[in-house]
Amino acid sequence: MLKKIGAITALVLTLPLWLFSQENSPYSRFGLGDLSNTKNAVNRAMGGVAAAYSDFQSVNFLNPASYSNLRITTFDIGTEINSRTLKDVQAQQKYTSSNLLVNYLQIGIPLLNNAKAFNKHKSWGLNFGLQPMTRVSYKITTTTRQTDSLGLVNEGSGGSYYAFVGTGYKIKNLSVGINFGYLFGSRDINNRKVFLNDTVYYAKSNIRNKANFGGVYYTLGAQYFILLKEGKDKKPAEYLRLGAYGSMKQKIRATTDSTYETFLYDANGGVYEVDSIYKKNGIKSTINYPATYGVGILYEKEGKYSIGIDYTQSKWSTYSFGGVKDQLTDSWTIHVGGQVTGTRKKTKNEKPPLTYRGGFYYGQDIMSVTGKMPVWAVSLGAALPVFNRNRFSTQFTVINTFLEFGNRGQKSNIVKENFIRLGVGFSLSDLWFRKYKYQ
Repeated sequence: MLKKIGAITALVLTLPLWLFSQENSPYSRFGLGDLSNTKNAVNRAMGGVAAAYSDFQSVNFLNPASYSNLRITTFDIGTEINSRTLKDVQAQQKYTSSNLLVNYLQIGIPLLNNAKAFNKHKSWGLNFGLQPMTRVSYKITTTTRQTDSLGLVNEGSGGSYYAFVGTGYKIKNLSVGINFGYLFGSRDINNRKVFLNDTVYYAKSNIRNKANFGGVYYTLGAQYFILLKEGKDKKPAEYLRLGAYGSMKQKIRATTDSTYETFLYDANGGVYEVDSIYKKNGIKSTINYPATYGVGILYEKEGKYSIGIDYTQSKWSTYSFGGVKDQLTDSWTIHVGGQVTGTRKKTKNEKPPLTYRGGFYYGQDIMSVTGKMPVWAVSLGAALPVFNRNRFSTQFTVINTFLEFGNRGQKSNIVKENFIRLGVGFSLSDLWFRKYKYQ
């Protein structure tokens, strides 16, 4: 089991090195880059409803209180293919790119889930996780014509990741949890100037700032369970879940290497330094990472359907890097979504029913380059149980899918973005994690 997990983990850790390289988003120039969606495939399919969501078949790492509901060791990995079309509102030009991303890697483990604990209304779960937080990937080339033509190339790469361990504990109707780990990453920004002159030679110049950063980062969560109606006479139970999660404003340490240089292009279009005008390495600074919180409520008819609503907010106006603020503003989003599970058929070769999901969200993005930037999306998805009666009588492996399409920006913004995202989450809780007794 450990060899299989180790092999998959090693593969996933190498993927982000090249998967993100095809993306080109000018908005990733600001802050620490474009924000990654920090929800699993189940919650993405429900429009992002996650604060009060808890399910033993998937790991809801957004709210660590949900770990208390883990019933079997679950290996959860999420991937996504997305296509975005950027439209320059002024120049009426379009740019389209497609990318393959790894969204998260989680291993959830129940620590206290035996019958004795359940009788005392207690449960406890643990989760190990790795997920991308932001992405920097852009290359913008412009030409200005004054006395001589001047080519400007602004290019950036990098991103940040969060490696953490989380735990959630439940006693009676209240669950509380924490994710605690290390947020780390890099950001490499290059601003090149090239004079385009056929008769006079001008040196090409570049200002490069490469930063590496990292620091402790944590989030807290809580969920409260309210039983509305007990299940009896073949009628399902009904209940409400209230949820909340959040993180305080936190400081991340950064080290920057700054270089002003002249350069040349090689035969392959790469850049190599000719001479440095100014160079200083190891510049220490601090990143003020903003506070974020979310609250939600979810109604569920057990085994039938559920519907919920979330509100989230992030204080990106407080962000700064080395004491310098950026063109960012506070963001907020309203999420609405739910799921419906099909009817079970009591047959000899009974197969688990499918679950269908849907939702939407609307809010304001963190960018404030040219005023407020609204963002919205509609999502659909399904849970596809993997069933094999010949191997084991009960099986909890599920393939969760989602399709999300939406828009970021409006006519008053310089760039509008349309996007389509297709994702798959694999919740593997199968025979890998079973212990056998031999007599």
